[in-house]
Amino acid sequence: MEDVSGRRAFSRTHASFEVRLRVLGDERVARAIDRSSEGIRIVCTTKLRVGDELELAAPYIKNAKNTFVPARVVWVRPMEIGAGEIGLELLSKSA
Repeated sequence: MEDVSGRRAFSRTHASFEVRLRVLGDERVARAIDRSSEGIRIVCTTKLRVGDELELAAPYIKNAKNTFVPARVVWVRPMEIGAGEIGLELLSKSA
């Protein structure tokens, strides 16, 4: 896999926690792989396309009041197991 670390505008931090996606009113479970101040990489089985907008709770805590923030899909990498890696850009609430 190509090393793109030198091209990153924001440093990434390893992450491993459950996140919740809200897509067109439906909530879906996903798993965070890494994150930065401007985005997050997740693995999920939900079919998403570049440009799709959604809401994200990260981390997601069951039976707690979670805050959902707007996000946009910036890249998708399908995986052989039926899931895919998804790069999400976090959007400001005023955007």
